[in-house]
Amino acid sequence: MEVLVSYANLIAIAGIVILTIYWIHIFIILYHLIRFGVGTRPKQAAFALFAMSSWLFIMLILSALSIIFL
Repeated sequence: MEVLVSYANLIAIAGIVILTIYWIHIFIILYHLIRFGVGTRPKQAAFALFAMSSWLFIMLILSALSIIFL
């Protein structure tokens, strides 16, 4: 039982929950910009938001891997 409640597991679960909420939030913003936006500006903004959030997510994962495995 103590293995399931270790500090590392709690941090991992909290990180997964935070990232899931983050990606759901990004999806909701993208969906509304693309679906209800008039013209090309909202679609360009949605693409920029998606590209930057994907880049930030990848950088977060790479930085976390370097901390975990070093």
